[in-house]
Amino acid sequence: LYMPKIFTEDDVNYFRYISDTMYGILDKVIRRYEENEKYRKLFGFDKPVIIGFLHLAVLNKFEKSFFVKVNITVENIVGKSCAAESRNGQNCVIDITLITEKGQISTGNLSAVRNSENVYPVFACVFFYTLLGGKEPIDQYVSEERKSFYYSLCDLINAALLVLVYTNDIFTGYVFVEIMTLASCGILCMKNVGRSFAAAARYMLFALVGSGLFLLGVIFLYNITGHLLMPNLRESVAALWANGEYRLPLLASICLISLGIAIKSGLFPFHFWMADTYGEAIPTSSGILSGLVSKGYIFFLLKVVFDVFGTDVFYGSGINNVFYFLGALGIIFGSIGAVKENHIFRMCAYSSAAQIGYIYFAFGISPTVGVVASLYQIFNHSFTKPALFLTSYRLSKVSGGAKKFKNIEGAGKRDPFSSAVFTIEALSMIGFPLTMGFISKFIIATSVFENAKWMIVVTLVVLIISTILNTLYFTRTIITIYNTKSEEKANRVLPPKAYMLSMVVFVMTNIVAGVIGSRLLDIINNALKVF
Repeated sequence: LYMPKIFTEDDVNYFRYISDTMYGILDKVIRRYEENEKYRKLFGFDKPVIIGFLHLAVLNKFEKSFFVKVNITVENIVGKSCAAESRNGQNCVIDITLITEKGQISTGNLSAVRNSENVYPVFACVFFYTLLGGKEPIDQYVSEERKSFYYSLCDLINAALLVLVYTNDIFTGYVFVEIMTLASCGILCMKNVGRSFAAAARYMLFALVGSGLFLLGVIFLYNITGHLLMPNLRESVAALWANGEYRLPLLASICLISLGIAIKSGLFPFHFWMADTYGEAIPTSSGILSGLVSKGYIFFLLKVVFDVFGTDVFYGSGINNVFYFLGALGIIFGSIGAVKENHIFRMCAYSSAAQIGYIYFAFGISPTVGVVASLYQIFNHSFTKPALFLTSYRLSKVSGGAKKFKNIEGAGKRDPFSSAVFTIEALSMIGFPLTMGFISKFIIATSVFENAKWMIVVTLVVLIISTILNTLYFTRTIITIYNTKSEEKANRVLPPKAYMLSMVVFVMTNIVAGVIGSRLLDIINNALKVF
């Protein structure tokens, strides 16, 4: 156990007791996993590795929270240690409920104070149902001997997302940004065809450029502050900005870090890799990258802005205006690219570029309502885009594997379930009322009224144009899949049950969040008040 000095010896002994008890429980879980062949076949692992971060809040003992890093294999328990860090006594979320004679550890509390504890359960839910619903394309494109490797890479991406949400150290965040990038490249080229390798290489090129710029920004920041922990960086940056010291290197650091994440997440004009990458990858991989990986990068940038630079410094630097204009261009050009496409997966890829533009567009408006709109758009796109890619796969499969619009006519009649899900998710992307997409666009539109008149005009014009373009390409797709020239009765195909369950979850989440959007907005607002 490596404990900060703020903990007493009794606290250390108590932590050790909790840690040993937790390892005992997890060891029993893994042994049961080993004995059950059904689970091994489902997850594709004979010897799984569980990597998790259990964020513990010990009640009736003291008002301190800490992280516990757990590394366990089925053969033995390795790295049996805890890295603890003070979290100012804030409540948090863990994975296991445990009541002992010395205290209680609570679990499943989604109303935690900090926004990080609200975000990862969303990412975890999307990840699980994307993999569950995407098992069919994985079985089709990934050979049996490589499936364990594919799921291992997905596990790495999930672990990296977890770290990016919870980390309090900017360099640790950079390390796991790289881990997520490399794992993402791995799942992109699992299709094992030439075009997928070329697409993965292009993605790797852009991602590494972004990583290099981000690292340079961290180096500048460390050079002028001497810190890597976010709370210490926040204090140092605020002091330097107030005193006017190191203004140029500080601005350079903000620019480099922001530009690095913008390139990695696909902000205009760095979005051109998306069409080939998402269009040629396994649909499950495309759903993970568009719905989770890019959002993990952006959420980490939000953490850096709030926890490192502070909104006064970041918005005072003017970088938000760059995000605003590039986001607007991304919305327009991404939508135009989708309108011009005649390939259903590439159309969804250009749509993703436009949705990334919405996130940065809202982020650039203001550090209050604009950031709320940006976070809501992150949730909206995370739940919508994986469903669009997976339903596109099903519509393509029932059309003989065709991906061109002219060859998937009538697919909606051959697979009514997938076509219905695609239609609902497409309406959400357009901004149809009672969906998450409508709430997202409505918040962006209303968030700008506190700003200058020119920004109000630009924002409303961009939203109107983008909504028209969204309607054009999604309506064309919906009409195509329901249109058929043949008078013969279509042979209907029933999708796999796991896929249907996942799509129902995505659709119901979209509709429920669209109906009670105000409640989700309250959660986001309360989380932002912490900062």
